[in-house]
Amino acid sequence: MAKIKIDSYEALATVIDEGSFSAAADVLGYTPSAISKQITLLEQQVGVKLLSRNTRSLCPTEAGKHCYQKAKV
Repeated sequence: MAKIKIDSYEALATVIDEGSFSAAADVLGYTPSAISKQITLLEQQVGVKLLSRNTRSLCPTEAGKHCYQKAKV
């Protein structure tokens, strides 16, 4: 398995904490697109969806909650 960058976990945790990709991007100093790419990369590496997204909101899946806890350690 490829090594996962801590930046991806930090991006996930910040998206969950802030509630959106845009807000997380502001906090981390990246574009929303860059944050989205980090989350997609992390999802590909762990093999599961980490965020349930729709046009109005996003929330972590069970796997996302697990990764969030890992990021907060």
